[in-house]
Order: sequence, then structure tokens, then C-alpha cells
Amino acid sequence: MFDVQLKPYEMINVINEDCPICEGFGQIYNLETSEYEFVIPAEMGQGYCKQIAVNSQFQVLYFDMNFSQTIEVQGISRIPHIDLFFCFEEGFQWTFHGKKTQLGMLAGESFLVKSRESRKKCMYPSAEKIRFMQIKMNLHKFEELIQNVCSDWDISGIGKCEEIFQRSSISPVIYVILQQILNCSYKGALKNMFIEGKILELFAVYFNESLLEQERKEHKIKLSTNDINSIYQARKVLDDQIVVSPSLACLAKQVCLNEFKLKNGFKRIFGETVHAYVIAKRLELARQLFEEGQMSVSEVAGASGYANVSHFAQAFRKKFGVNPKIYLRHVVKE
Repeated sequence: MFDVQLKPYEMINVINEDCPICEGFGQIYNLETSEYEFVIPAEMGQGYCKQIAVNSQFQVLYFDMNFSQTIEVQGISRIPHIDLFFCFEEGFQWTFHGKKTQLGMLAGESFLVKSRESRKKCMYPSAEKIRFMQIKMNLHKFEELIQNVCSDWDISGIGKCEEIFQRSSISPVIYVILQQILNCSYKGALKNMFIEGKILELFAVYFNESLLEQERKEHKIKLSTNDINSIYQARKVLDDQIVVSPSLACLAKQVCLNEFKLKNGFKRIFGETVHAYVIAKRLELARQLFEEGQMSVSEVAGASGYANVSHFAQAFRKKFGVNPKIYLRHVVKE
């Protein structure tokens, strides 16, 4: 079982003590070196998990996995810290020893939770795409960051461990930062410097969006559970049809909401209008196409939903601060 004298993080599988998944996860969570990748054994599924960066203040982990069998992992965490999760694909759930509370992640969702010395059990379902990023931050560093910023976030209470302090959808702005962290091409000290700066930027944006969300709650419209589900369904429709997006009227009809409730409810839940969301997603798609380096500016514009190249260039420059031709030229050089 667990050896309380050893590692900050320890994981076991009660069914299979020699479980390679637990061994791989244990290596990832306890590493002090900057980079490490663990590949899921072929007999258990496919994918990998890796440590992107680590220092005395934070640890950045990325998981992209699809198991052929249900995997149950039990773990113990011995160091108080803050976890910030960003779920990109199917979610999963875990429980804490001695508590009835169950935590779970959904696709497109992020949440912040405080952890201290605790035992937890996590269930990874089979045949589901599990992809998320996890940022662990030193508790004192986090308290230093939020001081005088989010005064309502009192996370110092002993009884508030393993509670979600902030749950929200992943905004396009945050998604871009996460992709920049994940796709950083720098090495060694330069990579650590870049990622550390991006982590601070990420938390700044996260705090700002959280404060704006608090302000929105003061002026919120009444939304039923069905309304909220319909609005999330509307976002999925947009994600699936981002290049040729439906009009607001058509979208409202598809999800069985009136235009007013869809328009205002969407902005309340996701922090931006339907139009702004579509533009942000199209531009992020364009950026990804540029990174592949296989298409011209006009081709990327068309593939991301823009019929007018000049309109595309203007929108791209406004969002990323650089002309698309220059951006593409820089990508090709690299």
C-alpha cells in the first residue's frame, strides 16, 4: 500500500499492484526534471501523458489517453497545492477518501480546486477520449497571486480542501494560451522562461474572467436547467459548424430557445456574444492551419469561414497583433 515516508504523490491499483499506468503516473507527478513523457502500453489503450514544465512554484501536465479497459487509480497527495484543470475532450470523475463529494470534469470546462494531504480515487472510463491539461501551483504562490485581486476567494480554510472554488467554460482567449504552452518549441531554460510567463498570463486572464463573471451574475437573466442545456447545445452546434455557422435565428430554432434568451444567455454563460465566439473560434482555426504550413493566406481564410481575405486579415491582425502574411512567413522559417 502507500508508503507515507516516500514520495509527494503516490498511486496504486488495488486490483493490479504492478499496474504500469500507476507507475507511469507516479513518475510524471514526482519528477523534478522539466520534461518527461509516458506512453500508454498498447495492451491497455493508446495515448500518452507528459510533464511539460516544472519548477518550485508550478507543474504543467498534459494527458491525451484512450483506454481499452476501465482504469481505477487510487492516489495520495501529501503536499498542499492548487490544481487548475482544463478538459478538452470527454471528462472523468474522482472521489476523496472519507468524503461523499465527487468531483468531475466535462468537455470544454475548467475548474480550480485546492488539494492538501488526501487520498483520492479516480476512474478512467474505457473507449473514451480523455484529454486535459493540469497545472499544479504551490499554495503560497497562488495566495500571493490572488492577494488584492479576488478577495472573495478565501481558500485558506482547513475545511475547504477538495472543493471547487471556480468552475467555468474554457474561453477562446484561455484556449489560445493553453495551445501556446502545449506547442512551445523552445528548449531548456528558454522554454521554462516562456512557460512561466504564459502561466502568469493564464492566471491573469482566468482571474479577470472570474471577476467579470461575478459582475455578470448581478445582472443575470433567469435561466432554467433546460435553458442552460440548450445554450451548451448551441455552443456545440457552433463548434461543429464553425466554418459555415448558422444564423442566430436558425441556431435558436435548433436548440428550442427564443433569440433573446439565446443571445443573452450565451453571453452570460460564456462571457461573449455568439458572434464573438464564432469569430474567435474561426481565427483560432486559422492560426492552427498556419502552424501546419501547408496553405496560403487566401486558402486559410476560406478554410476558416472567410469569403473576404481583407476582412480575414483585419480580424486576424486585431486578435493576434500581426498580419497573417507575416505570421505565415515566420512559421515557414521555423
